Amino acid sequence: MFNSRLEIKKAYEEKPRGKPEEYDNVEESLSRHFRIRYIVNLTTEKDIILDLGSGQGYVGKCLEKELNTYIALDISSKALKTGKKLLPRQHFILTDITQLPIKDEIADLVICSEVLEHIPKYDKLLNMIYKSLKKNGCTIITTPNYYNPDIFLRLILKGKSTKQIYNRPIPYKIIINKLRKKNFNIELLDFFYYHLSNLLPLFPIINRKIHLIMLKTSNLFHIPTGLYMILKARKLG
Repeated sequence: MFNSRLEIKKAYEEKPRGKPEEYDNVEESLSRHFRIRYIVNLTTEKDIILDLGSGQGYVGKCLEKELNTYIALDISSKALKTGKKLLPRQHFILTDITQLPIKDEIADLVICSEVLEHIPKYDKLLNMIYKSLKKNGCTIITTPNYYNPDIFLRLILKGKSTKQIYNRPIPYKIIINKLRKKNFNIELLDFFYYHLSNLLPLFPIINRKIHLIMLKTSNLFHIPTGLYMILKARKLG
């Protein structure tokens, strides 16, 4: 079922996302901590950074010591208010991130973490990423992996992968093809966090075995099964 922009905005005002210690369970907090650490390790462009769908600005907080200019953009005023407290010297803008109120070719790096799957018309967001980047600028995108067994099963049974109002993970090959058509070069593509949800805190030994099985399955059938996809792409001049 399609959810309107106003419905999505209302949902995120009521329950802002983006700060790992406030997630509902241990598994979510651990997986998001791992994801954010990966983003931080990939971030080499640090002059002007846009964080699209920033939530409460935790990615920016983790980059704080190395930031020059950080611009967080989100649809939730409540999330941005929290982010401003975390990073009082940086910039927080309330907006629909498919219609950015900023100049073209302004950013050295655009971070878009766990956002694409929440945007019904996500191709518009990819266009905004391209327009906002300087020539040779980079984007780091993470999104749930459509082929992760847990996510795939929930998509079949419920039509979405979490309880959030709109959550439709996109097969990674579709994202890559769209970026290439928009004149991006894919510099890194990886899949990580090979676990099934909710098993880690309760059954660590079983979960480690599942981890190995998922890795072997990925290698054997060339189908990535990690919970997250991460890519880094450069805008060609």
